[in-house]
Amino acid sequence: MEDPRRPDVPVGYEGLTRVCSQPPEDMEHRRNWEAHNLVRVPFLAPIPLAWDPKTKATQVWVHKYIQDVVTDTFMVLYTNGLWSLLEDFGGAYMYRTKRGYASKLSVHSFGMALDFCCVSNPLGKKPEMPDALVTAFTDLGWVWGGAWRRPDGQHFQYARQV
Repeated sequence: MEDPRRPDVPVGYEGLTRVCSQPPEDMEHRRNWEAHNLVRVPFLAPIPLAWDPKTKATQVWVHKYIQDVVTDTFMVLYTNGLWSLLEDFGGAYMYRTKRGYASKLSVHSFGMALDFCCVSNPLGKKPEMPDALVTAFTDLGWVWGGAWRRPDGQHFQYARQV
């Protein structure tokens, strides 16, 4: 039986759209999709924004399908003394295409991805993400982008083979 706090990790783009539905291209319909599908999850302590470290993020906007997973992940990080390893926050939900693809949406567009430690883990560079963070996320079902052929060490997504 599926743990309601840890739903199945969607597999492939089809699995992602089946679980989340496809966010519409046009802004009017997308706002409606956002209102029905996205929720705000608070951070347990503020985290500096990657692009403006003086500003602290206090919450993330993610798909309701993973609300409990995100909450549980934050609790695990916080209670195990790993929260301070989250150097910066680079974002969660953001409607955009996947880098390198003209029409395929990013997992961020579905509210199913989080970016942390962005300054020290730029796309395409050798990841410097602390092993303890990677393990905490992957033990809860997240996929880490640092293990990909083109590493994205800042990226964690709750979807496989997308």
